[in-house]
Amino acid sequence: QKAWFDTIKIYSSAGPLLLRRTPAWIFGDDAEPLTMMLSRPVMERLGYSVDAILAKAYGTRPEWDLQDLATEEGAVKALQEDSRGQQGIDERLRTATPEAGPLEADEMVTRLLEERVQEAADAGLAEPLVTQLRELLVEYRDVFRVSFGQDPPIRVEPLRVRVREGATPVRISARRYPPAHMQYLDQHVDELLASGLAYTNPSSRWASPPRIVAKQEPGTYRMTVDTRAVNERTDPIQWPMPVLESALGLLEKSTCYFTLDWFRGYWQLPLHHDSQEMFSIMTHRGIITPSRVLMGGTDAVAYCQHVVEEVFRPLLYQGVLAWLDDILGYALDPVNMLEVLERVLAACKSFGLKLHPGKCHFYQQEARWCGKIVSKEGIRHCPSRIQGLVAMPDPINAGQLQQFTCAVNWMRQNIPQYTQMVSP
Repeated sequence: QKAWFDTIKIYSSAGPLLLRRTPAWIFGDDAEPLTMMLSRPVMERLGYSVDAILAKAYGTRPEWDLQDLATEEGAVKALQEDSRGQQGIDERLRTATPEAGPLEADEMVTRLLEERVQEAADAGLAEPLVTQLRELLVEYRDVFRVSFGQDPPIRVEPLRVRVREGATPVRISARRYPPAHMQYLDQHVDELLASGLAYTNPSSRWASPPRIVAKQEPGTYRMTVDTRAVNERTDPIQWPMPVLESALGLLEKSTCYFTLDWFRGYWQLPLHHDSQEMFSIMTHRGIITPSRVLMGGTDAVAYCQHVVEEVFRPLLYQGVLAWLDDILGYALDPVNMLEVLERVLAACKSFGLKLHPGKCHFYQQEARWCGKIVSKEGIRHCPSRIQGLVAMPDPINAGQLQQFTCAVNWMRQNIPQYTQMVSP
């Protein structure tokens, strides 16, 4: 039976995907849970391409043996309607009143954490330590998130931005966006408002424009905010960034690692109430004001580094390195590594910092961090970063030359006579 749904929410490791006014096919009977199937046009609108997936698989290897897969546990199961909570609903109306039954956020977190435990086992973590890791993640289960909720910001002093004397508010008019961008912006604004990360502010005297940027996966976007005019009116705070070359030198003799990534990084950072209005965002449906720090603000990077150092201060450079929201743990052996990991998770719990389970790796003999690959063999640049640099076109103007030298600057320590080559 074909049905139309006002809203379908599908949870992914990146967060919940909302589909509005969507047609779908419903299959099943009284003996089995109903299954919802999205049509090919819907999937293609979302960026799904059968040929692209098969071409990617072929590029990995031309022949696959899939006998070991448990077919009933695949991702398609996430589209089965969950009949819980539908008691009392007339059977004839059940397809018209779906319970939005993909995996719930809690179930997604549990599944992703178990996948990471299995990843650690596959990487060579001994069985007793695998059990210890699983118990540790269960204990600190609430540290992990895959979607916005009603969580408060990290428990640190909020960022207070200082406006330059005599500065006037930034004012803009609403901008025009293509339909796909407006649809994404509607969804994203709803999510921010529902989670308390922003609020409608009809009396705001400040407003900056949002910019919708296409992500690498077709049909997906993210919102940035053009805060350049606000930045021109603020006095920046000062906070030093780590010297990576010196920090990485501490990894000598380390043999195992873990990497952690914040969930939605800057959206966890508290913004002082007195500084919120100046970062207001002009959308096509009105002005919203964020209650958290916006990426791109003059003080955002320095404040983020200050916060991560406050949260992990007792561990920094003694088993933990932190560059903004990317955390690297290191140890001489797996037993010591799990001890460090437990202290890190305890710090996250104490400060209310949330991590993304799909982007964490709890045991690695070779880890990627800040564009480097670290292992007991040493440190080298990620091949993808080198390839990206090689693929950059030759600069033909001053702007492109500046972009090129900034990209190369990350590798200056490994390029002989770098200073002489880039000098005017």
